[in-house]
Amino acid sequence: MNGTGNLIVSNDISHTRSVSGSDADGIRFFGSGNVVRKNYIHDIMASDSPGQSPHMDAFQTWGPATNYIFEQNLIDKHPSQQQGFTIEGLAQPVGDIVIRNNVFITRGTGYQPNVNAGDMGIVTNVTIANNTMVATNGAVEYAIWLFPSLRGAIVKNNAMYDHGNSGSPYIRIDGGATGLDIGFNSISKSNGVAPKGSPFAGDLWLVNPLFVNSAIGDFRLLPASLLIDRGIALPQVFDDYNGVARPKGLIHEIGAFEYQP
Repeated sequence: MNGTGNLIVSNDISHTRSVSGSDADGIRFFGSGNVVRKNYIHDIMASDSPGQSPHMDAFQTWGPATNYIFEQNLIDKHPSQQQGFTIEGLAQPVGDIVIRNNVFITRGTGYQPNVNAGDMGIVTNVTIANNTMVATNGAVEYAIWLFPSLRGAIVKNNAMYDHGNSGSPYIRIDGGATGLDIGFNSISKSNGVAPKGSPFAGDLWLVNPLFVNSAIGDFRLLPASLLIDRGIALPQVFDDYNGVARPKGLIHEIGAFEYQP
């Protein structure tokens, strides 16, 4: 994907293949001023690229790429796909990227980040807000990895389930990353074991998110969920995964879904 002013909407992307070392990403994005909305990316599998060892992301850029919005996408990662987003700065500029109101489902184990930002060159002003990130096969490592070359990031109002463990925080922050504004995320663990490190300001720590039915991928909130009215208003986020205006109640919810009775 390249160019300016494009809308990439409602595509079903799966079974991408690596050819002669090309890797097997869902969408590679470049250019400026584009919106990527309501796409379903799933079943990107190493077995579809026999004889190769592809690097597999739902979304990847190495630049230039600026003024992007990714919203209301469903990223269902096959167990052999580890990364959701990889945002690198090899070709400048790379920045002003908003990742909001997306659902990430992780089916693998171990290393399973949903967003990697700031590797291989300067990346500026990344917003990761009001996403729901759920691991389905027990606790995995960090949900987000912020690299040393990141200059400015907002990470707020994300609902994270089974990311982080006793040896890994829910967000990995490498020395050198600057301008970080992190907090008001919910951290939930099926085994009750806290991730490495401490909560950020406003975090909900080891709470049951009370999803409607996580077994079938329904991550809306039940009436008793502690994620309701516990987020923080952000100018970058004014609706939810389904396009419902925020807030419906007094305060924004944490996660991709605004609660509706």
